[in-house]
Amino acid sequence: MAAVITPSCIIIVTVGEAFMVRLKHLYSRSTFNNYVAALYKVVGTFLFGACVSQSLTDIAKYTVGRLRPSFLALCKPNISLVNCSQYIQSDICTGSIADVTEARLSFYSGHSSFAMYCMVFLSLYLQARLHVKWARLLRPTIQFFLIVFALYVGYTRISDYRHHWSDVLAGFLQGALVAILIVRYVSDFFKKRPLFSEDSEASEPERKPNIPLTETEPMNHYGTRDIP
Repeated sequence: MAAVITPSCIIIVTVGEAFMVRLKHLYSRSTFNNYVAALYKVVGTFLFGACVSQSLTDIAKYTVGRLRPSFLALCKPNISLVNCSQYIQSDICTGSIADVTEARLSFYSGHSSFAMYCMVFLSLYLQARLHVKWARLLRPTIQFFLIVFALYVGYTRISDYRHHWSDVLAGFLQGALVAILIVRYVSDFFKKRPLFSEDSEASEPERKPNIPLTETEPMNHYGTRDIP
């Protein structure tokens, strides 16, 4: 899922930033090319937030963790080793070690968290960049389908018995929260700035009125010329 969503998001924001720079609705004061500077800001912000979201998910899963709904099917326990009168101190699973280890990490839904982060990030990106008149209904329609896609990913994790509903809910909340914080405090999507042409005019030095170099006739304190 990440191998498909990540390149798709990068392509979308790359095309959007190139289009904005081309129309001179977006510029940068850096010494680099405007296209490179715009892509560095947006793509870098997106990847940074993705790393933050995934790191929080991994920390929670490997620190806390709990059994997935499909744990018994993957564990294939040896019932003869089970003694209900005491804690089970030996591993009774006969299934694959990798599958059993993965089946113990169900505190967060990583797929739900990452999908929600990407879709909320793209929705906020469209909210900041797509401001043409004909996009009054197009923008919310695209945002709706983006959020629906993230919800669909979470629902499939429940229907496939890979996560509990609370795991998916926690992943949704974490992904959405990280995306909002990244856009609000790291990116400059909603920063107000003049257009390229306005900024160019504002950067020009203020012109002062020309002062004539010829000598003028003396004037008295009443503001009138002295009559001889």
